[in-house]
This record gives sequence, structure tokens and C-alpha cells, in this order.
Amino acid sequence: NVFKGTPKDCYSCHQSKDTHQGILGQNCAECHNTNGWKQALYNRPHTFPRNHEGARTCKQCHTTSLASYSCYGCHSQTSVQREHRDISNYQDCVRCHPTGRKP
Repeated sequence: NVFKGTPKDCYSCHQSKDTHQGILGQNCAECHNTNGWKQALYNRPHTFPRNHEGARTCKQCHTTSLASYSCYGCHSQTSVQREHRDISNYQDCVRCHPTGRKP
């Protein structure tokens, strides 16, 4: 009876350690399991192929949080700027490249 009354969902006890900062909701089991917490599977809609340009981890594109992304880990900002010199908001890559491909 040590754990009697303990919540059965992860978030109730681990909310303060939520590395996703609430962005992905509270149902940890959608991506994680107790057999391998770090081998998470992201099962939500994602417009870019998860292996785009050889990306192997979320952190390669989502460098600071899952709510933001950067393409400059693989694509040179200088070359992107040069290719998009006629586009004022070229940093918003998914606006024109929602699937990671050229329009």
C-alpha cells in the first residue's frame, strides 16, 4: 500500500521536470514508455520528414525548444539568404517549404 492513491499518469508527479515545457501536452505515453524514456517516438503530425537532410534527432532542428526550429544547423544562413534575396521573411522556412522540399 506504499503507492496507494498515487496518480497513474506521469505528468502528475513529473510536471516540474517537463523538458517540453507543456508544449506537447500531458500525455507522456504518446511518445515515451517506461522501458526506454530517451527512445521517444514522436507520433504527432509533422510536416517535415523526420529524416530531412539526414536529421537524426529533434534537437538538430529544434535547438532551443520544440515550439521553434532552425534550419541553419544544416543549411548555411549565408547561402539561404543569397538564394532568397527577393523574399523579405526568408527565415520562416516552413511557410514556403512545409514538407522540406522546394515549392
